[in-house]
Amino acid sequence: MTTKKEQDKAKETEEKKAKSTQNNEQKNTQETADTGFWDEAKDNVSEGAKIVGEEAKRIGGKISSYSEKIFGKISESASDVYKISSEFTKDAVNSAQELAEKYKDKYEINKLNNQKKHYATQLGMRFYLDIKNNDNRIPRGFLDENDIKGLISKLEKIDQEVLEITKDEEKKSNS
Repeated sequence: MTTKKEQDKAKETEEKKAKSTQNNEQKNTQETADTGFWDEAKDNVSEGAKIVGEEAKRIGGKISSYSEKIFGKISESASDVYKISSEFTKDAVNSAQELAEKYKDKYEINKLNNQKKHYATQLGMRFYLDIKNNDNRIPRGFLDENDIKGLISKLEKIDQEVLEITKDEEKKSNS
């Protein structure tokens, strides 16, 4: 005969087996449900990716078409701008060269006149100081001094250069 304790233990073991079987059945049902969910999710993601890919191709095609049109217009405009600017630059350079040649001589004359003023100022100051140091009289042999002769010589050379430039300019304008 079995004792109460043994009977309780047997009953408890049977309950555990039943519970274990029930848990296994629930687990299998849950795993089946989970597998179905993930399969469906995978299918949905795949389908969504296809749709996004097709839409991306369509949008890419439109962008490519617009880009080609825009690039074509930019290329044409840039080409036109380059032609116009190169012609303008060529004309500007030629005009500047002509003006430079025309006024080169005038610039040289102006430069020489500035040098002449400088030497004339030195000569005038020297003359003034020599008179002041000689009781307001022109010193004897003033024009014979080497530095005075040098300043006068420089002034004469500058005058000669100005005359030569002026003659050349007259020849050019008469030609």
